[in-house]
Amino acid sequence: MRYAIGFMSMCLMAHGPAHAAGVGVGVAGGLSIPGDSRLFTCRHPIDRGLTCFGGHVIFYGEQAGPEFGGEIFLKIDPVDIGLGGTTFSRRRISGSLISSQARMENRKAGDFERRFSAGLLFLRYRFPSKPSATPYLGVGLGIYRLQEKAPGPYSADEGGAIIQGVAGIEAGVGACAPKLFAELRFNFGELEEDEIPGEMGITTFTIALGLRFWK
Repeated sequence: MRYAIGFMSMCLMAHGPAHAAGVGVGVAGGLSIPGDSRLFTCRHPIDRGLTCFGGHVIFYGEQAGPEFGGEIFLKIDPVDIGLGGTTFSRRRISGSLISSQARMENRKAGDFERRFSAGLLFLRYRFPSKPSATPYLGVGLGIYRLQEKAPGPYSADEGGAIIQGVAGIEAGVGACAPKLFAELRFNFGELEEDEIPGEMGITTFTIALGLRFWK
């Protein structure tokens, strides 16, 4: 989380004088791939002042499904600051469940339902470029809710903190015209701790297309 906060601070300090351009809204839809992860930190065996990082991320492509979302933001060129939300819902999924208890039990199911939603405070930085196409990077911090329901019966309803990284490109004609954008989003949400070393988390990778409007 502290790295996301640092990125936000650097963007705000680095972009120079701000030029307010008003308030905007955006809508998007795409394909989201869920997964699980475990992250580790350790001290270097020789130089104890160094911190090592490691871990794994496993995505379940067969469990991919549609994701929809919206946002409202304050546009202060070249930075946007706003609030956004996304939701994913799919039924009749087969394979591994990714909620905390299911992960600890290595639980799988042949026919289950999953809902995943998130709300975030985000910052987006646009890089100087030609007016027709503008690349950008973003980061968000917020909360999520994960619900899974499987035969057995098994059900889970949990939530926690989430961090999001975004890379995208925006294109449009004219200063006031809607902007079409395409972006990649990576989410990491904290799950309940277990006895195995490392921080257990839920991950999603999303490919999205959408429109933005602002005045």
